[in-house]
Amino acid sequence: MVETRDEARGAAAAAPILSVPLARLRRERTSVKWGRYDDDVIPMWIAEMDSAPCPPVVEAVRAAVGRGDTGYAMTPSYLEAFASFASAEWHWPVDAASAVAVADVLSGVTHLLRLLTDPGGPVVTSVPAYNAFFDVIEASGRRVVEAPLTAEHRLDLVRIGTIFGELTAAGERTAYLLSNPHNPTGTVHTAEELAALAELADVHGVRVVADEVHAPLVMPTSTFVPYLTAPGTERGLAVTSASKSWNLAGLKAAVVVPGADAVGDLRRLHPFLTYGASHVAAIAQTAAYTDGRDWVHRLVDELDANRRLLATLVADRLPGVRLVLPEATFLAWLDLEDLDLGPDPALELLRRSRVALSPGPIFGSGNRTCARLNFGTSPEILRETVRRRERPVGAAVGRVVGDGRAARCPRLGRRGEPHVGPRRGPPDHPRRVVGLTRSRRRRLPWPRRVRRAGAPGAPAERLRRRPLRRRGRRRRVALHGGRPPGRRRHDAFHRRRPPARAGAARPRVPARPARRAGAHRRHQRRAARAHGLVRVGSRRALPRARARRPAGRPGRRRGPHRCLCRSARQRRRPRGRDPLRTRRSGAAPRP
Repeated sequence: MVETRDEARGAAAAAPILSVPLARLRRERTSVKWGRYDDDVIPMWIAEMDSAPCPPVVEAVRAAVGRGDTGYAMTPSYLEAFASFASAEWHWPVDAASAVAVADVLSGVTHLLRLLTDPGGPVVTSVPAYNAFFDVIEASGRRVVEAPLTAEHRLDLVRIGTIFGELTAAGERTAYLLSNPHNPTGTVHTAEELAALAELADVHGVRVVADEVHAPLVMPTSTFVPYLTAPGTERGLAVTSASKSWNLAGLKAAVVVPGADAVGDLRRLHPFLTYGASHVAAIAQTAAYTDGRDWVHRLVDELDANRRLLATLVADRLPGVRLVLPEATFLAWLDLEDLDLGPDPALELLRRSRVALSPGPIFGSGNRTCARLNFGTSPEILRETVRRRERPVGAAVGRVVGDGRAARCPRLGRRGEPHVGPRRGPPDHPRRVVGLTRSRRRRLPWPRRVRRAGAPGAPAERLRRRPLRRRGRRRRVALHGGRPPGRRRHDAFHRRRPPARAGAARPRVPARPARRAGAHRRHQRRAARAHGLVRVGSRRALPRARARRPAGRPGRRRGPHRCLCRSARQRRRPRGRDPLRTRRSGAAPRP
């Protein structure tokens, strides 16, 4: 029996939105949330939900791509759809003719800050604040001025007024960047708070730019108040989008709405700045605002249930974690100070429990022991996250930085910190430290490469070494699974690989480049010495060969990073002997 489109839409409407299993997310999602860390890490860090797509949005995008409607954006219908949605949801009369479509929220904020302030001028924001605010302000050529929230995560209006007075007294054009609802605390600002903020801004001549991208995700216990609907906000501007509420962060489009007295300021923007919106994104967000209202209401109900589940799990199983119940968004602000996880609790949770959170310091100063958690996922994944904190899955040696490709480079981490490389071989293959920054190489005990011990917190197991032969001041070392620092160039020449474990496919060795004439025999001598084979000949020929070395020829490199191939190239072959006649190290010489 063939399922009709209406039946499929009804089945999708009946299924929970936040019910995608973890295995399916790992298999099908390729965004940065699921691609940055290894498969054993639960990503709860970036503001991206694990939701099923909105059916009207899927149909609109599929139809646009199917008919080839992927040209440049035509945004009047997009702006009218948002104006209709704002009027129905928040009783906010938006003039679609005065609004402007831009590429995304951060692009709109950047253009407005450059328009309203001078280069090097101050931009005030309340911390903890959305971490991208700091990047946007610095990219605009402005400086950040922090105004901390109160202990209850409300706007500190007294502190904000003091900062406004100090900055404007110096004659600087100042702007205030507002997050409404607030990210990362989930605070919903009241109409009284917004009116008081607008009054302070009007007294001191400060322009307010409001980021309201999380506006549709306000919990049923709170009421969202758009900034431009508060009294005295005629000179303000608001930027919003459907990207967060309908999980469309990859479809770039946003709306800039000016106040009654800011329409002229918005028209001073260069028309080129309004060409960045994607046509497919405008179609998708138009469908979301027009036909996705019921879907987002169901999503808010599921987020409310997840929020209460998280509060219950934290109270019952994680008594050392302090959580203030968010009033909006799908983000929770956690205080982990009582867990004694050291100076970087988020990194320690990543090492011990394999749960990725957003660290507190990226949201402003004074948040060292805090972290942000994304609860916009299924209840099963939320329970698994708390269970891992109760029973850590194991401590990894080193620090996971970026994706698997970035973790291989020894220059990308913090100073003196090793990187945890990607998993290779079968699923039970241990993770390995594959590099160190150069500042710590000489201070690290030999050998550099270590393995993770089986039990959490156990010391790392060092690789063994076995001397094969002593000859003068030189000593060759055979490693069981690794190599000393001095043989890096030698191993790179021979393309040596660590022994494969049982059931693991050996890596493919690329073809060697063609060698010039006369290099084959020298290569065989180097290979013989590398594998414990020494040349048959007089040992007394070695010092005579060195003594006859022409002047100006580079001598043997000394130090811990000596390559064993260099001395083999510099040694002169004795006359009358075949260099390919070899014997194993330690055996008695032939008569």
